[in-house]
Amino acid sequence: MAAQIYSKELVKFFIEDPTLIDNLHSFSQELGISHADFKQLNFLFTVNKISAEELFSGILHKWITQQSEQPTLKNLLGILAASRFVYVTGKKANIPA
Repeated sequence: MAAQIYSKELVKFFIEDPTLIDNLHSFSQELGISHADFKQLNFLFTVNKISAEELFSGILHKWITQQSEQPTLKNLLGILAASRFVYVTGKKANIPA
């Protein structure tokens, strides 16, 4: 279920990943987030209208809602690993399912 993926713990790991933060646009592209959606979220973050937690929660929410099949943590971690965003995938044992 989507709520299982959408966890504060997962967003915390996103925020702790310097590679992911440095490559935020690539991260959102790998998740299939539209450029317009990313641009809007990133702008709000840049002008301090939303926090880093809200930025990553927004990106994750966009990914969840555009999935044709039920999104799973396994699918998300697979995308991150294939994209070489390995910090979060290495923390998977600490992510609540």
